[in-house]
Amino acid sequence: MKKSVNRKGQVWVETVIYTLIGLAILGIILAIVKPQIDEMKDKAVVDQSIENMLLISEKIDAASVTSGSSRVADVQIKKGKVVVNAQEDYIRYIQEDSRIEFSEPGVNVPFGRLNVTTTQKVELYDIAVSLYYYDIDIRFDGDTDKIREFEAGPTPYKVKIVNKGLTDATNDLHYDPTKGPRVIIDISY
Repeated sequence: MKKSVNRKGQVWVETVIYTLIGLAILGIILAIVKPQIDEMKDKAVVDQSIENMLLISEKIDAASVTSGSSRVADVQIKKGKVVVNAQEDYIRYIQEDSRIEFSEPGVNVPFGRLNVTTTQKVELYDIAVSLYYYDIDIRFDGDTDKIREFEAGPTPYKVKIVNKGLTDATNDLHYDPTKGPRVIIDISY
């Protein structure tokens, strides 16, 4: 009679031990694989942001050809933010605390019309993808002094890009008479 009670107890002990071993193995596998998955996710987000910046650049270039023309770009931001700086005439995507070293830290890397900069923190990186316009006067809702940030969200922003004509010395803070007037591009959403 004692043998059958001991056998039932032994089966439960073995079941608990095997379950704990299985959970420990799963925990080890997750500890090894999760950082790699997170890096792949960060890389995908940066790649998508570069595509968004190239799309914005394409729409601005298309709108800048004819006064009064407008374009709409759907911009999805999964992580990070997009900054439209009307004072300095640039658009920049910023992803803070990334797990990937997208480019050499501290070096401005040209990527077509874009510039990619990675800044190293202790264990993480900040990645900035910038689109500078020297020949175009970027404005936000008609204002030359606004700095507007688009935060990450589940739905894409509908960004409207409109050509408002040419600048002159009275309406362009960066007017250079040697280079002539710049195209005014007004961005809104």
